[in-house]
Formats: sequence, C-alpha cells, structure tokens
Amino acid sequence: MIQDDKFTVNQGVDQYYYSMHSGRQYVAIDGSPTEPVITSGPTMKVSRYENMVGSQNGGVVNNEANAAIQSISVSDPSSTMQANAGYFSAVGQAVTPGVDALGLCAQGHAKDSAGCGIGLYAEGRNSSPLPGHGNIMAAEVRVTNLTMQNKHYSPGGSSSGMGVWATCDTDNNYGGANLCGVAFAAGGVTGSFWDVGFAVTQNSIASAGFRDDSNSGTVFAVSGFHQYGIDFSDATIVGPCLRTGQASVELTGNIYLDGVVSLDGLNSNLSDWGIGATTGNVFRVYSTIGLSIGGIAGGTNGRKIILLNTGANPITLTNSGESSQPSNRFAIRKNETLYPGGTVTLYYDGVNMRWRILSIY
Repeated sequence: MIQDDKFTVNQGVDQYYYSMHSGRQYVAIDGSPTEPVITSGPTMKVSRYENMVGSQNGGVVNNEANAAIQSISVSDPSSTMQANAGYFSAVGQAVTPGVDALGLCAQGHAKDSAGCGIGLYAEGRNSSPLPGHGNIMAAEVRVTNLTMQNKHYSPGGSSSGMGVWATCDTDNNYGGANLCGVAFAAGGVTGSFWDVGFAVTQNSIASAGFRDDSNSGTVFAVSGFHQYGIDFSDATIVGPCLRTGQASVELTGNIYLDGVVSLDGLNSNLSDWGIGATTGNVFRVYSTIGLSIGGIAGGTNGRKIILLNTGANPITLTNSGESSQPSNRFAIRKNETLYPGGTVTLYYDGVNMRWRILSIY
C-alpha cells in the first residue's frame, strides 16, 4: 500500500468497510470521532472547464471522453467478483429528524443551455457472445431493512421504505412553474423496444401492485393502438377482477361477452347443476330430451350468466325446486320454460341466496 501524505489527514474513522481493506494507491482521511470536520467544504474537489466539439469525442455524445473524473474497473475472465468502478457509502448517525445519509448525490444543471439537465445517467451494457449469459440492468435499486420492523407505504408522502421516490421541485426562487413533466417514462432509442413497460415480479408485493392516492383527474390515461386495455387472462383472482365500490362505470365502446361454454348431450333432469362454478358468461345448452333444471350450484353474489337453448327440446327452470339445495334454487314467480332458440339471463341474489331471472326470451 502506498500512503500519500498529501491526502492523509488526522487519524481517520475506524469504520468496518473503510478499514476492512487497505487502499492500494491512495488513502484520504479527513476528520475522526475525536476531531470531526466542523468547517464547510468538501474534502477533495475536481474542477473542469471545457470547450470541446463532438469530433474530439469520437461523436457528439461520448461521456467517457470529457468526464471530470473517470473510474474504470475491468475484471479478469477468471475473476469471481463483480467488477466495481466505485463504492460510495454514507453512514448517518444524526438523531435529528430529516438528516439523511446520501450514498451518492448527483446533479445535472443545464444553465443557459439547449441541452437537458440529467441528474444521473445509468447505462447497463451486455455484449457477451455466450448464449444465455448475462442480464442487462441500467440500475438496481435495493432497500435493505435492518431495523427488524415493518416499513409501510404512506399515501400522504414519503414512506418509511421506498425503492425509488420521484419528486418534483420548481423552486419558488425561479418563478415556481406548475408542471415538471412525467415522473416515470419508458422510451426506446433507434427502434428498440422494451418487452414490458412496467412489471412487478413474482412474490415481491404484499399489498397492491399499483396504487394511486394522487387525486388526479384520471388514474389511467391510455392512448395509442392496443389489442387489450387490461388483460386478466393469466391471473388467478379469488374475487372480482374489477371492483368499483360506489363508483359508476361508463362504457362507450362495444361490450363483448367472452367465455362461451357449450354443454351438449344433456339427457336428464338437473339438480344443483354445477355450471355456476365454471368460468364462463354464456352457456350454450343442447338437450336431447325435454328436461327441467331445479337449481344451479356455485352461485356468488352478483354473478350474471346467460343460457342459450341451442337444441330442439324445451328446458324448464323450476321455481324453488325442492330437488336442489336451498342456496342453488331459483326465486321466480313460476316455472319458466326456455323454448328452442330462447335465451334467459340469470342473476344471483347473494342476500336471499337465490337465482333470479333478469330477462327471458
């Protein structure tokens, strides 16, 4: 280890990560528990004032060629460690609320410039020729909770545990503009596309995959061309896939009832018919004889199904059919016959635990 006296001050701090490995070239220590730094100003500063053109950088944009500080770490093919160009750690010990510990603070300030002020630019690259090797991540943000206490989401502001918090600031000293653009945006460069724009991986969320407490005018504003607005086809949902509470639902487009089930070859009277537990909205019923249905099993509050008689024989729905369990029966004025080519819309009344007829043709 080479100690350079120009960069070594006082006795330093006995911190685990700092003292675990010796510096191989330079060690800079400023302040100690007995003699902390009490004057303002950074320990070291690097200042660069430039006037360069894109051709000097090998292109208009080349952040490597004109960096004030450059740090590169290259691992040998036999190395089993991550290549790490820099490690920043801030350990906060202040007991004053709101005094945070920032591992890295980055600011990009476009001052009198036509460019964009970017606080942090992160790019992950992968050029491995080996098949199936190497993922690509621009940034990995990890929250490590060592408090032995649960950290919860707060709808009113900063939560006790956050992966990423995007806040906007218009600074009243500069006029205080109203809007700052978009908090999160997914874009592509030169025709490249993301496979998924926003994803929550398996077994990672305890409460809600997406939640909006902003009181904005619209929760989801969808534009562009899409095959589906929201697709629940691969989801396992124990309750309704859409619950509005007291809110109304406005539908201005076409309504499609998928989940068409064909039930062919019925040849006897039915009690506690099990289609209520079947995933489907429209049931095409074909019977080889005239038969009666005493009740439908598996009804849940608010469930609506449609029966189509596609056969040549009548089907009778029995009012309060005693052959079925009470919660599976029909509560209708009288026995109703569904003639060939006829339809009936049934609704399950969860209060009285009966099927009711909304319409019959």
